[in-house]
Amino acid sequence: MTGEATVRERLTALTAEVEALSRGAAGDRRPVELDQHSVGRLSQQDSLALGRFTADDGGRAAPAAPL
Repeated sequence: MTGEATVRERLTALTAEVEALSRGAAGDRRPVELDQHSVGRLSQQDSLALGRFTADDGGRAAPAAPL
């Protein structure tokens, strides 16, 4: 077998391996869906914890306290 044939066979084998790995990881490349509701709740909880929201202002942000 010539050196060129050996290289071709190796490249063909590597190509098949890469394609198989790519097919196996296809699900990992799907877009991620972000649940906007949970993100909003967490942001509100963070704001409450930081004292930026008060119960009597209807959810509007209170002025930030000086540092």
